[in-house]
Amino acid sequence: MSAHLGYHLVVWYLSALYIPRILGLVISPPSSANEYRKIASLLASTFDAPAAGAQSNSIGNIEQSSIQSKVEELQWTLVEKSLTEEFIFKQYMSTARRMQGKKYCLLVAKDYVQDSDGDLRVRDDIVGIAEMGMSFCPSPLQQEPIRGNVVDIDGTGAKNDCNESKPKPTLGVLCVGPNQQKKGIGRALVGKCEEIASEVWNETCIFVDVEPRNLNAMSFFHKCGYRCCVDDTGSVLVRNTKISKRRSSESRPHNLLWKRLSREAVVNDAFST
Repeated sequence: MSAHLGYHLVVWYLSALYIPRILGLVISPPSSANEYRKIASLLASTFDAPAAGAQSNSIGNIEQSSIQSKVEELQWTLVEKSLTEEFIFKQYMSTARRMQGKKYCLLVAKDYVQDSDGDLRVRDDIVGIAEMGMSFCPSPLQQEPIRGNVVDIDGTGAKNDCNESKPKPTLGVLCVGPNQQKKGIGRALVGKCEEIASEVWNETCIFVDVEPRNLNAMSFFHKCGYRCCVDDTGSVLVRNTKISKRRSSESRPHNLLWKRLSREAVVNDAFST
């Protein structure tokens, strides 16, 4: 083998091993049906797939638990995964058509990278998703925190009697791929939603429903500047919110968090992510 040929083989090998350098994120609405399918795939794998590594508290049931876990994973891979992804895909495509021209946005985040030859490009893979619409929430008061009563936004019968409840921007879904977390993607998506709510929709506050047992989500939103609404007794404001799970839905109690939007703060936060 000549030295010249050996040099080119080494260069080719190193180029094949080269991992594109991530320069930032590109956040935008989905632009094709294929991207909606990628949204469905990410949501299904994050929220619907069987939990990996589930263990039994009883030593005698470890083997049985392992078998059950493998059966669930097999069922998910062979049947449930494709059905769930198709259901989510149709649901979001329908919502996009129905909500066109209204205060609703669906955003996807992609990596902006530099290849080994120096070219800049946006990766096709979606690493994060945020969905924001309008829901009835208590109007901001001059004092903090916002006060109201327990409400129900899914029509299951609870009385909607928050103080001066009005449609307000509400984060409905925030999803970051399991292998993409702790990189600032979630904060960037939230910041973009806040920017849209403030700059485009001319709103002064934004809300989000978080399950109380989801401590990571509670901590994340507190770090993003969100605070719990409380009722007249000082208790955290709770409302029932629909949760989709493998083509079915159920209502669960969620804490209602909020943040007052300042145009200057939103712009600065968006540039800092």
